[in-house]
Amino acid sequence: MKHLKVVSVLLVLLIVFSVGSFAATTTQKNAQSTTAKEVDNAQRLEEDLIEFMDKNGIDKEKVTFGYQDFNRELRYTYHGDRLFVSKEAIKFPVAYVYFKDLVNGKHHLNEDIGDDNLRTVYMRSLKKDYGHDEGSTAALVNHYGGWKIIKSAMHEITYTKVDDAFYQSDALSAEFAIDFLEKYYNEALYCSTDFKNMLIEPLKQFSPDRFSETNIYDVKITHRYGISKSTNSATDMGIINAANPFSFVIHVDESEHYEEDIALLAEFAYNFNVDYGTLLLSQMTTLPDVPDQDKKTYDSKTVSETPLMVIVIVSTVVIAAGITIAYIVHENKKKNQDRLD
Repeated sequence: MKHLKVVSVLLVLLIVFSVGSFAATTTQKNAQSTTAKEVDNAQRLEEDLIEFMDKNGIDKEKVTFGYQDFNRELRYTYHGDRLFVSKEAIKFPVAYVYFKDLVNGKHHLNEDIGDDNLRTVYMRSLKKDYGHDEGSTAALVNHYGGWKIIKSAMHEITYTKVDDAFYQSDALSAEFAIDFLEKYYNEALYCSTDFKNMLIEPLKQFSPDRFSETNIYDVKITHRYGISKSTNSATDMGIINAANPFSFVIHVDESEHYEEDIALLAEFAYNFNVDYGTLLLSQMTTLPDVPDQDKKTYDSKTVSETPLMVIVIVSTVVIAAGITIAYIVHENKKKNQDRLD
């Protein structure tokens, strides 16, 4: 009886192992399927973007572009790791770094910054009357310890992969901007009163020609737009509450018609967001379950592929039967030996 219990335990373990192997294989296939869709859709976005820029006479080498669909798992960047001077858009992450520190008690609004306190300088950097006050933003950066220190704090928020040049100036990259906007979006979804009062409300008061207000689950958030006439460049980054909310970052550098270019690219991002639903619907029947390079090929005339679960079950039964037979033979031999003795 003791040996029979051992055989039963072995049989159960074999069945658990077999089912587990099947589940793991199924999970792997599902993961491959998701990867196939993401790669395919990012490639589609890039093809559409390049075609759009060619059609509208936009210099592709002067453009940085990023897009992330929050609900439908598509993220894409064009020249994503290239640094660009973001002008007004830099106020976004600088303010957010201070907000996180204020919440964590590392700074307080009444601490001195020169002849003013942090509350006053912070609001001046964001509010309408001081929309172009680079001095206030610079004061916030210097008070924090300089660009290198505040950029380190930005990196700790997003954990974006960056190189040393990122820490030395007010430049950003599309990869960083998209990661930052995702953090900002998640904060906005579940935002506290402090977040509204310190980041959303001041931005709502920003000059209308550089601010668009959108709703995300009744929370007001913004995108920031800035230009540099001296370098013929423009930057726009933020979150749009379309039917499926998405973030974008667009920078156009050294272009004679930079404002027109950036407006066209923002329109492209919105239109792609709308069209993306149609693309996903079409893929329900056209996308492969796994990437083509991972598929096995069979000659349908001579070989039929047996379902994995059937193979697993049959193998388990055969092994269990073998163990049972070996046990019976062993017991019979033992009984015969006992009789001889």
